[in-house]
Amino acid sequence: MKAGLEIKISNYTLYAMIAAVLIVLAMFFFVGFGNNVAVLKKIAPNSKVEYQDASGNKIKCADGDFVPHEAAKKIQEESGANAEFELNADKSFKLLSSPEYTDKLIYLMYILTIVPIVIIVIYAIWNLALRIIDNPSKAFKSLIPLLLFIALVGICYACAGTDSVIVNEKPYEDSFWLKWTSAFLLIQYVLLVLCVVLTIVSLSGVVKYLINKVKYS
Repeated sequence: MKAGLEIKISNYTLYAMIAAVLIVLAMFFFVGFGNNVAVLKKIAPNSKVEYQDASGNKIKCADGDFVPHEAAKKIQEESGANAEFELNADKSFKLLSSPEYTDKLIYLMYILTIVPIVIIVIYAIWNLALRIIDNPSKAFKSLIPLLLFIALVGICYACAGTDSVIVNEKPYEDSFWLKWTSAFLLIQYVLLVLCVVLTIVSLSGVVKYLINKVKYS
């Protein structure tokens, strides 16, 4: 009965996620591209450039930002030379047209990423607690892969560098994110190498089995 209830909940959750994805994708692709934005190319040093969104919130601008057309015109009038936008040959704003529901699609991606992680963590903790109650020795053995992964993260983080990189023709020097980005890249490289090695080992076992089967058949 419990297994059947879990399967039903899993199925309903899957159906709800599929419905949400289809609705948001339909809104993203078919509602329209009426949200014109101008590209803020450059802000003068020590200048504060901002605008108010539809809700009245003040939005600070940075180089390369996409600014709503009406807000861009107001910024240009108030800031003058402090804000430089990309212009057409006739000196008008170079406008881009973005889907009106882009933010909804981004929020959906956040939900589809964060919610499964939370569910997996909760399920793992709950499952571990049940295993500890039933068989503590096996429960702690099941933690070995997790502990090895944590150790891998720690080693890669310790080996990661903080060298600045060029982003949008400007040096990016935030040491925190540079170190973590470098660490994640190292983790990916290590896991990729492990996958290749384990795949070769697995295939070698299959080949060996087939050779023995042909040899002794």
